[in-house]
Amino acid sequence: EGIVGRKFYYSTTTYCYASALTGHILNCGNEDDGDYFIYKWNRPSGCDRTFCAEEDPCSSTVYTKLDEEARAGRTPYDGSLNDNALQHGWYRFTKGEGIMAKSPVFNGHSGVVRPGWYDGEYPLEEDQEVDGSICFVNNGNHCYREKPVTVRNCGNFYIYHLQQVDQSCGYVYEQDVCREDTLTLDQECRLQYSLDAVALSDSTMQAGWYEVTIGDRQLATDMTLHKHGGTGKYPGW
Repeated sequence: EGIVGRKFYYSTTTYCYASALTGHILNCGNEDDGDYFIYKWNRPSGCDRTFCAEEDPCSSTVYTKLDEEARAGRTPYDGSLNDNALQHGWYRFTKGEGIMAKSPVFNGHSGVVRPGWYDGEYPLEEDQEVDGSICFVNNGNHCYREKPVTVRNCGNFYIYHLQQVDQSCGYVYEQDVCREDTLTLDQECRLQYSLDAVALSDSTMQAGWYEVTIGDRQLATDMTLHKHGGTGKYPGW
């Protein structure tokens, strides 16, 4: 309640408090309308200074959804995605587990050449924010380059304040492939001791995760003999 004197600031790309002017804030709230404020300040010098209204970053009108399948962090994908033209701002992952990948993603396991994963803690309470780092994987180096990031808890989802990255780098989401549709290896001729002369070849297999649904429901774990397992030449184990 009442009126208070405060400083009002203008920021630049480099400084949060580039310039300031003095003014006052009056709380005009009441029991019927709740809190609202009115402001009075001296006219700013310069024509390129503008005050901005506060907005909830958890609003769907603020954040941008990242939902491209190429961002799946555990599935090979034909194509290349990078975020070198990404606009600085708040983003939400809406596929997979709904969060950024939380451990290193191997090269070739997504549609991003150098995939980025979140290395940090998550805010526990709604509207809380924490700062962390995003690491980008490159040829076995799990963190060959880093970018700072702010993560905000929006109640039942998280948003990330992201920025542009170098060419061939991109942000990927956490994926639990056990909960998603997987491809199957279900031909009986694939059984380790099968002598069916089908002459299978996996050279045209679709890239992705496969579940073995025959035999002991796993790939053979010891050497498969020549001409066994549905192939005339090179059985795999």
